[in-house]
Amino acid sequence: MPLSPEPDHQANAGAKPRLAFRVGVTGTQALPPGRLVDLTAKVRAVLQHIHSEIAALADHPALAQYYAREGSALQPPLLRIISPLARGADRLVAKEALALGYALNVPMPFSRDEYERDFKPPNAPPTAVSENLEEFRALFARAGDNWIALDGDRETADAAYEAAGEFVVRNSDIVIAIWDGGQGNGRGGTRDIVHFAAKAGVPVWWIHATQAVEPQWIADIQDLRDPVIGPKPRDKLDAYLRQQIRPPKPVLRERHSWLSALAFPPAAADDPAGDYFAEAPLPSYGVWKLYSRMMLFASGCKPPWTPPVKPQNEPGAYWFQFYAPADARAGEYATRYRSSYVWVFLLATCSLLFGALASMFHGREVVLFSILGFGVTGRVAVIVFAMAELVALVAILTIALMALRDDWHVRSIEYRLLAELCRKQQVLAPLGRALSFGAVQQLATLMRDGEAGSPAPGHASPSELAAEGDRSGWVSWLFMAYQRAALMPRGTIAHLFLLGVRNQDVLHDLVEEQLEYHSGRAKMAGGAAKFFEHNGERIFGIVLFCVFFKIILTLLASSPLTPLDDWVTATLGLLGVILPALSAAAVGIGSYAEWQLLAEESNHMLELLKLAKQRIDRINLKRPLASQDLGAEADAVASLMLQDLEGWQRLFRVKIIETQ
Repeated sequence: MPLSPEPDHQANAGAKPRLAFRVGVTGTQALPPGRLVDLTAKVRAVLQHIHSEIAALADHPALAQYYAREGSALQPPLLRIISPLARGADRLVAKEALALGYALNVPMPFSRDEYERDFKPPNAPPTAVSENLEEFRALFARAGDNWIALDGDRETADAAYEAAGEFVVRNSDIVIAIWDGGQGNGRGGTRDIVHFAAKAGVPVWWIHATQAVEPQWIADIQDLRDPVIGPKPRDKLDAYLRQQIRPPKPVLRERHSWLSALAFPPAAADDPAGDYFAEAPLPSYGVWKLYSRMMLFASGCKPPWTPPVKPQNEPGAYWFQFYAPADARAGEYATRYRSSYVWVFLLATCSLLFGALASMFHGREVVLFSILGFGVTGRVAVIVFAMAELVALVAILTIALMALRDDWHVRSIEYRLLAELCRKQQVLAPLGRALSFGAVQQLATLMRDGEAGSPAPGHASPSELAAEGDRSGWVSWLFMAYQRAALMPRGTIAHLFLLGVRNQDVLHDLVEEQLEYHSGRAKMAGGAAKFFEHNGERIFGIVLFCVFFKIILTLLASSPLTPLDDWVTATLGLLGVILPALSAAAVGIGSYAEWQLLAEESNHMLELLKLAKQRIDRINLKRPLASQDLGAEADAVASLMLQDLEGWQRLFRVKIIETQ
């Protein structure tokens, strides 16, 4: 399949990612002349191999439903090379990549004029043009508008070069490093960038700069410290490409109970990524607004929610198109899930009451009451209450089956995770930052415990289960697919600040939004917890009074009991059943919703966010490399929000709808 050049920076209309892959480069500027032929051949070999493997994977029919299409065909894959175009390794890799059809993106540590000083002889006049500079300009022209100049200067040169190298790593899926394995020539050298990539989880294809040895695969920092003999580097590269490009395999639904056996047929398999792409807005029925109405009644607060606003910058707008549908679907499923467990508790309470009433009137043949001459006997009442109990139980069963069949609980968590990842990246992207592979995969694996789902037979070997078999993997896979095709910021950082992609605007607004959200959540959850707690105490007191009064009445009543005595005793007995049942339902709903824990977590987040806001407000944009300070604070806020999301997932991932 042919490759596509770099597209214009317009957001895709759909929720599917473009099939893409990004290759970064770092390495020495002084390539040994005697090694150029071998180095060029090894660079060309790995780039050609990635080119061929991506094209072969793209031709697989199964991928058509997971990636963006042009008509009936998959969009041509987009391969990008990210190179600062310094002398030596940067240009060697860039030239070979361009010859193979890769699109070029150029990050620079300074403005272009300042950066070009690196490619002129010392003390050369400003208008002098060397062969080195001509080569840079020729390659730079091949990038078109796809370049970004960071806000470094000569006084911060080492830090600026380091920032440019880290930019390459953050925006790459693999980094080609031409390196001698030494300590380097200072801050921001090849050694530092390779170590940064290894710690960030971005694999490195290491081509030794001075020795004629086979390239090495560096997947993490331990591969540098203590390499392990295992599969060949080419095999590791192939496995990595398959893992990144292929969607997770379908998983079998576990029929571990009679309820799950009713919910879905034998050998039913889930394809959560495919299901997500086919999602449509769920109809909004009043029956699923029970939770929000209950919370409004109990706490006096509406659920905190801020309508999403599309960013004005291109990288942010790219991520918004994926955030908006995930956020909407997550909210819809969460609404159904929350209301469903409230319905289950209420219906269970009704079932208990109807059963108790049927028992109370069992064996009575007298007329219980008469309205306009119409009498109801105890036998009829027993039948009526038994039928009502049956209806309540069937309703519980129906809700549980619907929740299991349509995965309300699981989808609400998975879609919320996807939405929040996209929203955080929406803030990070304009600064050239990205959530790390490790952080994304760690969050996704949290959903494994307590979930139904096992690998479908024949789809994955045991060693591939974590990457391809379990259900939780689709969220991290899809997010990384979005990231591979993501738009990178263009132009100078200073220009981007003027366009509104700046600290106290984007990042400050995010923190303010989170402060508002957690303030509202703490108030709502705390209010609901107090409401149910206080009313539970009141109900308990009323029950004590009813039991005490019933005992006194029984001791003082004449024998046989008068109709009035009988009616009062029956009423007190009925209250003795109804009130504890209502109290149990309130306790159950409160325990299930974990309002007190949510309130405490939000109060903790408020304190941390206030500190983050203070740090952001103190950033001086006029200082060189202020963008790196902004990026560090953006990373810190994103990590903080991910920790909150992780805690929320740990709290609710096992709270499925059940009938018992």
